[in-house]
Amino acid sequence: MNTRNTVLFCSDHMTAEVEKSLRFDYQDRNQLAVHAIPGGTIYPLEDSGSTVTECGQYGGVLDQNFRFVPASLQRRCYPDPITPSADWYIGARPGWDPATRERCDEEVVFLGPAKRHFAHFYLEALARVWFFLDERNCKYRVAYLVRPGDEPDAQLLQDAFSLLGVPVQNLMAIRDPTQFKTVLIPEQSFVLNRSYHSLYVQTIDRLQKNIAPREHKKVFFSRRLNYPGSTRNIGDDLAEAIFRKNGYEIFHPEGMTLPETLAIMKGCEEFAACSGSNAHNAVFLREGATIVILNRSEHIHPIQTMINEMRRLRCVYVDSFYDLLPVNWSIGPFSFCYTPFLEAYLRENHMAYDRAALIAASTRNLILYIKTWSEYYADSAFTEPTLSHSIDAKALAKKIRHLELTLAQTISKRRAFLMTCYRVACALREKHQRARWWRFVEPVLKWGGRMVSRLSAIGR
Repeated sequence: MNTRNTVLFCSDHMTAEVEKSLRFDYQDRNQLAVHAIPGGTIYPLEDSGSTVTECGQYGGVLDQNFRFVPASLQRRCYPDPITPSADWYIGARPGWDPATRERCDEEVVFLGPAKRHFAHFYLEALARVWFFLDERNCKYRVAYLVRPGDEPDAQLLQDAFSLLGVPVQNLMAIRDPTQFKTVLIPEQSFVLNRSYHSLYVQTIDRLQKNIAPREHKKVFFSRRLNYPGSTRNIGDDLAEAIFRKNGYEIFHPEGMTLPETLAIMKGCEEFAACSGSNAHNAVFLREGATIVILNRSEHIHPIQTMINEMRRLRCVYVDSFYDLLPVNWSIGPFSFCYTPFLEAYLRENHMAYDRAALIAASTRNLILYIKTWSEYYADSAFTEPTLSHSIDAKALAKKIRHLELTLAQTISKRRAFLMTCYRVACALREKHQRARWWRFVEPVLKWGGRMVSRLSAIGR
């Protein structure tokens, strides 16, 4: 299916999700303002005891009366439906004594929080950097918030701000409450899942201005090395093999510097990656390039739609995941595997692949996927409302049967496949039967047991 410069090799559900995402108007056409706070104090990020990550912490800009300045909040939105997320930080800790603050007789520009995560760095920490597109503003000191244990890499900071023309010595991480002569707060040019401004595009262009493009025209970004020793990303080796066989250069972005990433993306004409932060690197593509997004779960990221739109990319979505069990869009686990949609994409684009080997590996990986899923969601911290949706036994049984029929073509293969699933489910029951997520695994056990008995009888 083709819609608005977007080609879909997807299920009906995912097709509907993409179409819904494309109908939203993401561009912010308002003039961005700069809020000046005379005598403003920047309060560092502090844990408030909140059980939710990046929610209700202490921190932000305070006015002369030490009241929180809402303009300093890092605005974000939830993806579905697109609604404002809970406030990340809410001002000073109750009981804080302003007399303990440090003082600095300078004007500073407030950028908000800067995270170690690369995608969050360029999407959020650079959202207010448009202020420095006017080179006269590069004289100002630059203040940002950091969360202990989640500080951005020093080399990344140096590379990014050097490319933007901001002297690295002007950067300052706020670790203690500090009052300044004036705190300047530029409005965000990019709001997660909600809006982008043309000034954000100009900021990214400024980053790449003096970068020479690499020669690679077809590029695949792999997640295989993202989590060493983890089974969060299953089957990435299969994706690598397919794209390498078809002329794509394979890169692992977590081991690359910012200039290297910019150079590779600037020269790239066809970019492929699994959905999520790897695909978000498309923000560095030249206008009109092609991106192939291998969907890793039943989620469409509005961030990706925004990036595709702002760069006017030709976008191809391909379902290449198990939709067997519900997963949180960021926790996982995720598994690249054979699907009819992946096969349709490969055939239509005349790409070479070993169908039998892909199906066999996908069958093996399904067992690992179920096992990993059970381990992730055994922890009560990852149960409702973290899971995006529930699924009833009948619907789950239908999905299992579809997978079983797709991946196992003979009676003997079906029986072996189901026996393995059944044993895994039995082991899960012994270990986690009382967990709240049990209702997701119980259908696997019951239905798998019936099918094993039925197929065993047929095979005799």
